[in-house]
Amino acid sequence: MRHSHRLSIRLCIVLLILALGLVLITAAWLTARSAEDHLARSEALLRGLPNVSDKHARLEKIRDELAQTRSALEMLGTPLEFTESFASTASLAPVGGEEIAAYLHLLQAARHSLRAALVGVEAAIAITAPDNGQEHLDMTARALRWVNQHRAELNDSLYELHAANREFAVVQINALPPDRRARIEKYRPLVAQADAWSQQLGPLLDPALDALGFNGPRTFLILFQNNLELRPTGGFIGLYGIAEIDRGAISVPTIRDVYNFPSSPLGRLDYLPAPQALRDYLGPSILTFQDSNWSPDFPTTARVVADYYRREFGRAPDGVIAVNFAMMRRLLAALGPIEVSGINGPLTAENFYDQYQDERANKSAHKQTMAALGAALLEHSRRVEWAHAPALGAALLESLRQKEILLALSQPALQAFVHEMNWDGAIRATPGDYLFIDDANLVTEKISGDLQNRVAADVRIDSDSSVQTTLVITSTNQSDWASQRVYRRIYLPAAAQLDQLNVEIGTEAEVLAVLQAQWKDNHLVGQTLKDESHYTWSHLNLHVLQVTDPEREVDKTVIGIPLPIPENGGRAILRLTYHAMNLVRNAEGQREYRLLVQQQPGATPLRLFLRVALPAGTTLLTSAGLQWNGDVSHWQADVDFRQDQEFSLAFY
Repeated sequence: MRHSHRLSIRLCIVLLILALGLVLITAAWLTARSAEDHLARSEALLRGLPNVSDKHARLEKIRDELAQTRSALEMLGTPLEFTESFASTASLAPVGGEEIAAYLHLLQAARHSLRAALVGVEAAIAITAPDNGQEHLDMTARALRWVNQHRAELNDSLYELHAANREFAVVQINALPPDRRARIEKYRPLVAQADAWSQQLGPLLDPALDALGFNGPRTFLILFQNNLELRPTGGFIGLYGIAEIDRGAISVPTIRDVYNFPSSPLGRLDYLPAPQALRDYLGPSILTFQDSNWSPDFPTTARVVADYYRREFGRAPDGVIAVNFAMMRRLLAALGPIEVSGINGPLTAENFYDQYQDERANKSAHKQTMAALGAALLEHSRRVEWAHAPALGAALLESLRQKEILLALSQPALQAFVHEMNWDGAIRATPGDYLFIDDANLVTEKISGDLQNRVAADVRIDSDSSVQTTLVITSTNQSDWASQRVYRRIYLPAAAQLDQLNVEIGTEAEVLAVLQAQWKDNHLVGQTLKDESHYTWSHLNLHVLQVTDPEREVDKTVIGIPLPIPENGGRAILRLTYHAMNLVRNAEGQREYRLLVQQQPGATPLRLFLRVALPAGTTLLTSAGLQWNGDVSHWQADVDFRQDQEFSLAFY
């Protein structure tokens, strides 16, 4: 009897716990539905944000909905935690434990995500407030000042984002109902990407604020490079501007003609001497400011330019930024038509280059117009509207990827990040194979866009891991009114040993005629050519120039050669062969070949056909950027280059 009584008490307790669990589960379900409803409304409000005029009021509604979502999720924690504990300990309810655990991780992820999101929304509300006392500032300056004032909250939000990603990572999606999986699969990669960026950018917050003038005004030198008159880092420096940043407020720079650089350096003895090629073909004995980007390595060029600036103004700039006209055209596409003084009608991405080509009529007036355009673009970008902000951000990122913007910053931590992102225009250090073709237009006409380059690279890796490479570079001048005068440098790995290089341009008579007419003082003709020892004229093979003395620069083997290319489809075909050891890495019984090809800033896309032949009898492990061409041990790629690319093969 006593035993039966105890059994009845236990049964009542179990039934009571089950009833309580049922109530809690019901409450959890209702609370979860409420949280989802609030979240859905906040998403709808956010999607419509670009199209409403009163963004401040809309953002406040979004904040309220997110706050309601967060409150509901906080309430949801207690029933879920109780249910998980009950499911994991009660022998009556072993089923469903994995699903409840998944929901708990999901709940924690959502809590952390919302805390981070609310910081961002509060920032947007503060920035768009009509009475925040900063009406004279543009949106970018308001945002930066808010960031500076709320560093602690931002650091907390980065922690919350990282915690959210950690919880999302352990959610067992398969344990959830199908209708929940799609939403998780949508948000989890977004949170992971945001966390990755925050972990990378978080440590840069203080250095970035310093560079943006929150510890005193900062000065940046901006170089406007004309990529239609190609030079080593992206184009001829026709204009320059000086911009100041003070507590996030960016001044619209005064843009000047490069020939009006204060105290023109011509004749001054403390400027660097002009490189030999520049001296031979353009004449100056010193490296003038407009020619100061002669080094294709932008960090090197930036140091030269900053030093020239220091000599003229008494202090070095806090950074050097180079932009080319391809970037300006891209910004026009993002911002829409703008009115510019000196141009009839609105300027658009479609008519931009037509306007620029009008330079031949009046160069002085034209440069004034382009200076006005540069100032107008910077002003429009600075005061960008919400509707254009995403397109502007995407345009700037793409310009950075394609080296239409190059950055050299004095803040070491920021510059390290810029280098890691490949936004610094540096000639990259690499232990493997390397190729970089850099052209300088010396004809002073805006025809570099008419020069098309195609490269065929045939690489053979021998059994001893030595590399034999043949390059064929075909350059076609599509201009119908002017010949090209190009000084070309070909950068190869430091270990490269040149075997042969020759150039064919039309017939021998055509080449001699072009050389005598085009190149200053006929440096490449007759006895002068032979005395310089860099070049020899070969009568054994018609119309051939042959380089025998490559130079070394930035730990690369560099071959420099002038190319006169006639108009109307004139063509230069350059053939080069070299061999090298130590380009194939050997480790743990396998070998790896890597080739980095860099694209010149401002140049037309380079068409590359690459073929790599592995040693006979080897087995491929992995490949990147290359595909098997059906032949034994042969791999190839056929690509149009708009940014740097690395190819690799791992084999044994």
